[in-house]
Amino acid sequence: MQRAEAEARDPEEELRQAVSRAVLEGVVTGYEMTRGGGNGRGHSEDNSHGEGATAKKPKIDDGLG
Repeated sequence: MQRAEAEARDPEEELRQAVSRAVLEGVVTGYEMTRGGGNGRGHSEDNSHGEGATAKKPKIDDGLG
């Protein structure tokens, strides 16, 4: 903080800007994940977790419905 003050910079403002950027990037990444887009981070659009596996269990038809 002393160095920032010596260079006539506001360390609190720099921290505020860094946090704002990080939060905004997180929001954008989350939005892209919900829209199926993105840059390869997160899950793929089909939610596959390996060869033929899905996040949901298949429904079992017990013939009662």
